[in-house]
Amino acid sequence: TFDIVLPDDPQDRRQRARLRFYAVNLTLDHRIEVTLNGEVIDPQSLVLRRKSPGEFVGAPAFDYGHFVTFPLVGTAAKRGTNKLGVKLVAINPQLSKVAASHGVNESDGGIAVGVIEARYGYRKDTDRSRPGAWPRP
Repeated sequence: TFDIVLPDDPQDRRQRARLRFYAVNLTLDHRIEVTLNGEVIDPQSLVLRRKSPGEFVGAPAFDYGHFVTFPLVGTAAKRGTNKLGVKLVAINPQLSKVAASHGVNESDGGIAVGVIEARYGYRKDTDRSRPGAWPRP
């Protein structure tokens, strides 16, 4: 769970407010549950985009990882402090054991969340993909 501060009204439709975070080791075959202020975000509203090589200066060079973006309108998001929760529900079976790399210990296919940002006023999110292997509600 992470505390995040939203400086403007996330429910203002004109602002097209979105929340975005980066998840190291997240693949399209993992399943996550995202909550905002205790409310589960509809998995169908999550948009994933794989990080391009060199996109972040100083970001770990793991083989897998995705940006996860979702709209804030219609969620429990409010101006001020909010709580973002990210829970790993199911691990990609092909990554049941991830070797130690870049100073991170060996894991059982887990993910690490970071680079959390609120985005206001963007016309669209580029390079969108949805996690096709995730079960539909």
